[in-house]
Amino acid sequence: MEMDPKTGDYKALTELLPLILVTLALVILIFPLNIQYHSSRLFFLTTLFHCICAPLYKVKFQDFFLADQLTSQVQALRSLQFYICYYGWGDYKHRQNTCKMNDAFNTFYLVVVVVPYCSSLLQDCLQPECRNWVENCSLDLFSHNSYLWYELGPCCRLGASSTPL
Repeated sequence: MEMDPKTGDYKALTELLPLILVTLALVILIFPLNIQYHSSRLFFLTTLFHCICAPLYKVKFQDFFLADQLTSQVQALRSLQFYICYYGWGDYKHRQNTCKMNDAFNTFYLVVVVVPYCSSLLQDCLQPECRNWVENCSLDLFSHNSYLWYELGPCCRLGASSTPL
């Protein structure tokens, strides 16, 4: 980013450019305007809703695939969370990062990790065909445990550490 050599100050417009681009991309993705692959965006939002409400719907391949992609994109979701904190608290004006000192940020940092794995766990364990898991889903016990450990790991790390993540 550019800095004025005389004043040592940063231009606000150049600092806000990433925020403008991310906001524009999210607005195009979320709002059902009839532009830019409208049917694909509605399909994505419907599938995302099915991932959130996993035990209530029969899981199809697209639901499982999106939940798996969300578990793989935890770091990208954390970056989006950092954008919200960095620009929301006005840290971009001073080019400082005070996000990790905030309790709300640290709590949400944990939630961003747990929610995608929880969605995958709900898809695997709480489906109607797996309710009698002794007969139907006993072979998937290792898979269920791995999702559970992915959720418990960050929770234990946050609980055991006295410093923020």
